[in-house]
Amino acid sequence: SSGINAEYGDLFQAIPHEVKLHLLTRDIVFGFGPDSNPVFSSDHVDVPCRVQAQSKIPFPFAPPRGISDSVDPEFIGCVLLSEHLVNSVSFLALGKGAIKENIPNKKFPIGSDLTNTAYFKKSLPQLYKAYPNKDVVYKISNLRYPNLEFQRNLQKVDVPL
Repeated sequence: SSGINAEYGDLFQAIPHEVKLHLLTRDIVFGFGPDSNPVFSSDHVDVPCRVQAQSKIPFPFAPPRGISDSVDPEFIGCVLLSEHLVNSVSFLALGKGAIKENIPNKKFPIGSDLTNTAYFKKSLPQLYKAYPNKDVVYKISNLRYPNLEFQRNLQKVDVPL
């Protein structure tokens, strides 16, 4: 068993450990690597790995101390993902103005409820009173990167538009 562990450990060490991407004029280097050799048991394989994102631009938050959680052995595979990794990628790839949307579009064409001031008759009566039954055009973009927060049985996404 320890021979198998060492053999597969060598295999995991041979996997490419770095991927460089160029997103939105920022060079991002993603590092991947096992923290230790895989551990084999009769019902599962545990492969502790770490993914890191690096950039010349400093991150506005610090990494967590680590992820530890129990994994249901009935799953074929399970990935534990920290909010730090998701937020790091979001910070690098989805900075100010990276998310852009215009309405009307295919999903909300002219004539849909959302594209007329009548939609806001009760929620924004001043708008409807000033512009009754007028078309509305939206230009939406993010003011900073989206931020994800994991809480017990809840995932919160903060995207200031």
